[in-house]
Amino acid sequence: MAGEGMQHVRAVDSITVGTRHRKDLGDLDSLMKSISRHGLLQPITVTPDGVLICGARRLEALRRLGIQQVTVWVRSGLSSRLTSLMAEHDENMEHKEFSPIERAELYEELKAEIAADAARRSAATRFSSEHQPGDTDDTEENSGVVKFTTPWGQPTGDSRVQAAKMVGGPGSYATLEKVLEIQRIAEDETRDPALRERAAKAVAEMDATGKVDGLYLPIKTAVRIDDLERVAADENEPAAVRDQARSSAQTLRHLGESDMTPFEVERAAREQTARVKEARQALKKKRGRPGRPTPPPKTKRTLRAFVYTWTDLANWPEEWNPVEIGPGLDESQWSMFEGVMGEGNRFLAAARDARIEAGLLDS
Repeated sequence: MAGEGMQHVRAVDSITVGTRHRKDLGDLDSLMKSISRHGLLQPITVTPDGVLICGARRLEALRRLGIQQVTVWVRSGLSSRLTSLMAEHDENMEHKEFSPIERAELYEELKAEIAADAARRSAATRFSSEHQPGDTDDTEENSGVVKFTTPWGQPTGDSRVQAAKMVGGPGSYATLEKVLEIQRIAEDETRDPALRERAAKAVAEMDATGKVDGLYLPIKTAVRIDDLERVAADENEPAAVRDQARSSAQTLRHLGESDMTPFEVERAAREQTARVKEARQALKKKRGRPGRPTPPPKTKRTLRAFVYTWTDLANWPEEWNPVEIGPGLDESQWSMFEGVMGEGNRFLAAARDARIEAGLLDS
């Protein structure tokens, strides 16, 4: 038997396809043409017992082409529940319905397998000698979520949507993600013990009642309050951010004791969390805002430049007529002239004193 992560040649007819796989496989013409022209660029994924995990469209295309053997990617180490789920047939009508927690755990495991399969196909596409559309989908990974394009004309796929459909049962992938989130909170040792205990009780109630949303919202709000109180107690945070976080946490605790619905309180919790984020961004913006540049200190011109200037101005009183200049200047021009002459007189006095001190002029 092929080991974990090994490629293995297997008879197409020996691969078991469970009823949980999607029935509408879409138009397979372009995929079949690609396989006929280039072969199957990336193997489908099966369990060691030959139960199909990922690649229903590729497998059906191979069957329609009459291909009898195919290279498969053997994935061992799956949970027994997931393996049973993947191999489920129509005749197995009598079985115990999965609880919300069981369904969520199967969903997460299956989502990871679909994402890994899509990533392998993406790698095969990027590094193959020819990039063909076929069933080799371009992928985008985001926290275990992979979105990929199906063959020409087909809608965009999402590993969460595909996994939720295969797991079946009530609720969408969003509901399953909520169940997993509450379970992670209950297991998070960095969280407040009271919050963890509350989340654990919610998990148990979900399993007992099958209800999710009514239990999820209060826990989500409690997590936001816990996050805000952490920020308020963090001495590395700016004082303004800590004050806002403390105020927001107090506001949410009061709202939790009011007559507001869990949905309304959670909406307020999102708003209060956003306020802390805005306070932090405002401080960053303020710190990053450039202030008025400090003008560089004025440097004094050289003695040589002074001599050149006053050599040019040596005869300036003879070049202008004071009788004409006096009444000819407007107020601003006259003010500037008086100012320059006044500064000049002060400059002259200071220069004379320095010359006397240097012994070059009698006092």
